Amino acid sequence: MVRSNKRLDRAGRHIERIGREIIDESYRNFIITRDLMEWRNVATVARWFIHCARMRKESRAVP
Repeated sequence: MVRSNKRLDRAGRHIERIGREIIDESYRNFIITRDLMEWRNVATVARWFIHCARMRKESRAVP
């Protein structure tokens, strides 16, 4: 996997858009379901991964 700031930025924008437009909007306007909560959790974890990847300057490969 090749990691670049450009790709991390793009992924971050995409996750934020999904969070804002789909998940947050659904929380306000619809009945909260288990699936909706799961998607919200997935988006939160994705944000954490992107944040941590931005902070880490070196890449490591697993043999």
